Amino acid sequence: MTELFLRLHDRRVHFHIPPQWRLLSFAEFTDRPEPADVVGMVRRALKKPIDHPPLSEAAGSSDKIAIVIEDPSRSSPKQLVLRALLLELAEADVPPDHVIIVIGLGTHRRLDREEMRRVYGDDLVDTYEFVNHDCRAQDLVPIGALRSGTTVAINRRVAEADFKIGIGSIFPHPMNGFGGGGKIIFPAVANFEAILEHHLTYSFRGDSKIGRLEGNPFYEEIRDLATAAGLDLVI
Repeated sequence: MTELFLRLHDRRVHFHIPPQWRLLSFAEFTDRPEPADVVGMVRRALKKPIDHPPLSEAAGSSDKIAIVIEDPSRSSPKQLVLRALLLELAEADVPPDHVIIVIGLGTHRRLDREEMRRVYGDDLVDTYEFVNHDCRAQDLVPIGALRSGTTVAINRRVAEADFKIGIGSIFPHPMNGFGGGGKIIFPAVANFEAILEHHLTYSFRGDSKIGRLEGNPFYEEIRDLATAAGLDLVI
């Protein structure tokens, strides 16, 4: 029997296929270096962002900062991006106790402390406050409604922050056109009922499809909700 494996986080899960099966292809990543300087690239971008003043000017030392970061289900150099962002906030004299990092789980499961350390870094988890978003929490803050009229509410810590920053990867998305952007607010830190209704309403429409933004109701509603939530900056 042929032995193969699938990658699961940082380990391999081995399995066999019967000898009568014909293996068409087996894709395996080769070792490759990380991009030259992710932290440096992000810091340079934050000093000259698109359609926004530099972060050091936009965020004040007395501001309460909420950073919403994607969970491990998305593949990206999220820890390096977060490190760059936190360095820029420190340069703007924002103290660590003014920063809350909310893991934008949407309806996904919570991360335990060990997973947080593995994904986001021991030193960052020890220095900053990390919390899991709970889409069923009782203290979510209403920010608007879906076009159907269903109330949309978001994480209280995000809603009450003076400055809201999202960190999310941009990949082609089967319904939203592309990932990233406003998805770091909805569904990432939104309420279960609204997420469920939105996805059931738009997921199977012909105009909700990969690579399409204009005229895509799945994307347009998310964009409008992120604006209503007051999302200031997206990386």
